[in-house]
Amino acid sequence: MISRITFDGSSDAYLTLFNVPRRAGAVNTISIAVAYATFGGVQVLQPFFVAHRTAAKRCLVGIDWYRSDPAALDALALLPNSEVRIYDGERVLARRGQPTTTYHPKAYVIEATNMGGLILGSGNLSVSGLTAGIEVGEATWAKRPAGDPTLLWTMFGQTLAWFDRMWRVAPSYAQIADPYREAFIAPDRIHIPNDEDLAPIEDRFAPFSADQLRLLRSATHFWVETRRLSRNRGPNVPGNELDLRVGSRLFFGYPLDNNRSNHPIGPIRVTVGGATYDRPLRYNDISMEVIALPPPGQPGTPQTYDDRTLCFERYSDEYGVAFRLTAGRPELEAQYRQASERKGFFREMNPGANQLRGRRWGVFFG
Repeated sequence: MISRITFDGSSDAYLTLFNVPRRAGAVNTISIAVAYATFGGVQVLQPFFVAHRTAAKRCLVGIDWYRSDPAALDALALLPNSEVRIYDGERVLARRGQPTTTYHPKAYVIEATNMGGLILGSGNLSVSGLTAGIEVGEATWAKRPAGDPTLLWTMFGQTLAWFDRMWRVAPSYAQIADPYREAFIAPDRIHIPNDEDLAPIEDRFAPFSADQLRLLRSATHFWVETRRLSRNRGPNVPGNELDLRVGSRLFFGYPLDNNRSNHPIGPIRVTVGGATYDRPLRYNDISMEVIALPPPGQPGTPQTYDDRTLCFERYSDEYGVAFRLTAGRPELEAQYRQASERKGFFREMNPGANQLRGRRWGVFFG
């Protein structure tokens, strides 16, 4: 038996529960039962999913009160060898998000060649639940018995049997994905009682409502006008630093947790013209978030990003979440703005006179 327990609320303590012992052997199946999932939470667990990309993944997620991000459910569904089902999904949708029976587990059942693992705790599949909140969790690994089952192996089998029963009767996410996205963004949607990833920071981002923060985190597309980018690469060389409104990082899967000047937020994987680049996202010293775009003139990129309307479309592959970049002409702004008016929102950056201000941007669901 191998057992680990954590009580910590610091950055990565809870994540240590997901370290698979070497003696467990290859991971064959990962079964996940969580009350809800956020896009940032799925991003946090990407290294775990990528490390076990060949394992079959069964994700049984709740949508009570519409807490789960459509983007999170989409990202889980697009993981290699993955299927997502929704606990009581059709009835919760019919009741406009109100559950008949509350679904509240946080359990990961891992079947490996030599061992079975249970990760049980209080943390949801969210940034707060996995990295920031005060949570309690335990990982227990039981050796696959050669003879009579041990007590721990029996407990593992009972938990797996419980999951299998729940899994069999749950509808596929694919069956309800479209109506759930429509319900999630509907103007008259029910009020979410609590969103643990957003509640602590809403006051610091007053220009956004709570619903706009959720849309920013869950939308499939993010667009922005460039006008003339700063000449960060030299006075006569087209620039590649794109200034964004504070909070834009939510779309790219990062929490609103640090605004120190010139502080790195994290990398994002950008695909443009068939070429893929890992690019940095940071918070600068003038209260903007900045993406260093793939340099102009490189494979797949335009010769300049000036006077373009850029659109990032989220997608997933075996390596995790990435963003497909389209550098369109300014006329596309009207098309994107209409999409944002229908299914999202759009804003203007600090209206004013200089080149960095007054640029329109927005998000929408495609």
